Amino acid sequence: MNNWAEIIFVLGVLIGSTTVILHIVFAIAVYIDSQRLVHDDKQEVALVPGTIWAIATLIGGVLVAIGYWIVNRSKIANRSVKAKDFDISEYLS
Repeated sequence: MNNWAEIIFVLGVLIGSTTVILHIVFAIAVYIDSQRLVHDDKQEVALVPGTIWAIATLIGGVLVAIGYWIVNRSKIANRSVKAKDFDISEYLS
């Protein structure tokens, strides 16, 4: 074959489009899970809102989705403990 450039171009397009599709799918999944976390489980999404997690996953892909899962859904997250509101008056007496 004398058309190595064409083969490499086609493979690059296939790999690139697959990567884009995976980023979109993972971003949608993270967004849906963050909404489920807020509305169904009555918990807050850790660190940043779910929309920001979804945008970060759109850019960063699988690694950011894994980070979202570790922070919000794994046993490491310890989400059974509800965060209480900070009340400065407790510390001023």
